[in-house]
Amino acid sequence: MRWRSSSWAAAGAWIATRSSNARSACSWGRRTRTTCSSPEVVSGGHSGDGIPRVNRLGTDPLRSGTTSLGHFPALDGLRGVAIAAVVVYHFLPGQFSGGFLGLDLFFVLSGFLITSLLLESRRSRGSVDIRGFYSRRFRRLMPAALLTLAAIAILAPLLSAVTVGLRLDLLSALGYVANWRFAFSGQSYVAQFSDPSPVRHFWSLAVEEQFYLVWPLVMAAGSVLAARFLRAGLRRPVAVVVLALAALGSAGLMWYWYDPFSDPSRLYYGTDTRAFELLIGALAAVVVGHPRRVRGGRPLLAVGLLAAAGCLVPLLLWSADSSAYYRGGAFLWACGAALVIVSCLPESSPLGKALSLRPLCWLGLISYGVYLFHWPMQLWLTPDRVGLHGPALFVLKVSATVALAALSYWLLERPIRRGRGVISRLPPLVVAPVAVSGVLVLALVAVPPVTRLEQGVEVAESSLPFVEHSTLGESGASPFSALGQLPGEAQQPAGPAEALDIPSLPSAMAEPSSSELDELEAQSNEDFVLSCLTPKPIAVHRDNGAGELVAVVGDSITNQIRDLLISDTRYDWFVLSGCAVSAADLARPDDSRAKEVIEPAFDELIDAAPDRLVVLLGSSDVVNSSPGAYGEIIEAVGERTRTIECRSWVKLSAFAVPGISPERGTNTETFNVALAEVAVRDGWQLWDWDGLVKEVPHTETFHPWLSPIDGVHVSAGLGKAALLNFITSELGADDCPAGSA
Repeated sequence: MRWRSSSWAAAGAWIATRSSNARSACSWGRRTRTTCSSPEVVSGGHSGDGIPRVNRLGTDPLRSGTTSLGHFPALDGLRGVAIAAVVVYHFLPGQFSGGFLGLDLFFVLSGFLITSLLLESRRSRGSVDIRGFYSRRFRRLMPAALLTLAAIAILAPLLSAVTVGLRLDLLSALGYVANWRFAFSGQSYVAQFSDPSPVRHFWSLAVEEQFYLVWPLVMAAGSVLAARFLRAGLRRPVAVVVLALAALGSAGLMWYWYDPFSDPSRLYYGTDTRAFELLIGALAAVVVGHPRRVRGGRPLLAVGLLAAAGCLVPLLLWSADSSAYYRGGAFLWACGAALVIVSCLPESSPLGKALSLRPLCWLGLISYGVYLFHWPMQLWLTPDRVGLHGPALFVLKVSATVALAALSYWLLERPIRRGRGVISRLPPLVVAPVAVSGVLVLALVAVPPVTRLEQGVEVAESSLPFVEHSTLGESGASPFSALGQLPGEAQQPAGPAEALDIPSLPSAMAEPSSSELDELEAQSNEDFVLSCLTPKPIAVHRDNGAGELVAVVGDSITNQIRDLLISDTRYDWFVLSGCAVSAADLARPDDSRAKEVIEPAFDELIDAAPDRLVVLLGSSDVVNSSPGAYGEIIEAVGERTRTIECRSWVKLSAFAVPGISPERGTNTETFNVALAEVAVRDGWQLWDWDGLVKEVPHTETFHPWLSPIDGVHVSAGLGKAALLNFITSELGADDCPAGSA
């Protein structure tokens, strides 16, 4: 009874003062600027009057028995800045290329806060409260994540034709291993023209959760070892050295493994190559000791302002594939972010006050929900679906994301975290398994087992006069047999609709067997992978003794037909192709990737002195560049190849599969308009591959010439043959147009 009376007395005192504490947490400052002030908290998670405080960094000490750090509104503001950068980066691709660094800031901030909480737990309890830590992390993160995954499992099959791989994506997100799933399944973070998973953004949550799983155990073990083998005065210096070496090791792995010729997604997704950001945050927490002990002053303010300026420049200039980022730049940026975090901790810090503005605090408060919901909004609120473009579409996406995040915070996350609401009254050991199992069942049941390829074939059978799998079967026919001719035997077409002599299928066709579907999917996947298997630019010079050298420049699509092109003995060939070949890099001459990869490749092409040049560039450039840059991209290629007399540029296919790349068609149409304006002015001949593709019978979800994998590359059989025939036919049509440069 004695314990119960004292406990209820403490609880009553806390409730009596709670409303006044809440009012003091956010108030109007001088000059009507809205700020959030911090309650005075001392070691042990209590204010000066001994009343426990509820805060956003920890939980209610009265309920959990843990200590807390108090509320730092500037850190909420930093969260707001970070999530705003990420949202703009995704909602306006090409407009804010450095916005991906918002995730780096989240990593550093998470490392700092989690380590600070664990250190405070050890100070107040004498040991790291591992069980309490895991419990709080689960209550904080899982409710909104489970809600998001359940919504995606239900809505993705309805709003998108893409379901291939979605089951595994959902399961990996549920198990917080999504980063490794995307790293090893070829879902590039950089190649934004590819088909993105609706749970791709869970990769960063997976990195953090893996850190949360391991880090408390490491700290607990380190505390035991330090107490046994080190004097008290040496423990912090040793911890600082160990953390610094670990962070340098992780950053060193990123630098060592980086190849400017390869897709850096493995380095971008990997926990081992991103751990340094979390460790730098942890290092800052160990150096500081306790956030409340940081004292303001001019030196700290100067350091914070310089660090903020240093972080701002890459935020405006870098992109996710910038060489500088992987070669130490990310490490230095994370160090700068840590300095900004520390410098804004003192209540007197002008930088902290600037970050404590109420809109930033509020956005930071719901930043977790904003991050969870923004990516599905980006994929599903498309121009075709909502009828909006440009700023109006951006405002709609932002509004929908913020509204969903606010509802999730106030109705789901906050009540569960504070132990209120119906769900919180149920036993945690019952609620947690049921919730996780429910999402697991949805991932297995709601997502249809049909692959995108199977869906496309089923649609094609009922509406197309031909489908790609007609080239398959026991006969083992060549993929060119559907054309009735081999490479090098193409004839000049009479017009776009008659460009290829493709036989019609019978009016009635047997249902393809599962083995045929598996074979087709495997063939398309293999061809897709092989086109980027060696991402370095490949320059192939084939002398067929024809006397006319044709140079072909292209990306992975050209890679698909490279070997077929050089087998045409009517011409000598110089083919420069590869995933790393990007016209956009020529428009950025100061970029390290342009100097290391693209310029040497074009130098080799110019040295070959070709008679004709054919350019098939633009697939990745179209998505990763703003419309205003399209003309600059085309002019950059023209300037680089001005010594070649006869030049032709192939207009890209603007066919867009709504479920795969809904915005690609609109972007490509804009690119083709810029191409016509600039290329014709500068003496280029335009080859209308886009017009030919559109005249071939197709549906909104399937085109027999385009890969069922991403709707961008050409299909393994018919598409490769069609593109090959188109190029060789145009080459044989006539000589260079009059007035060419």
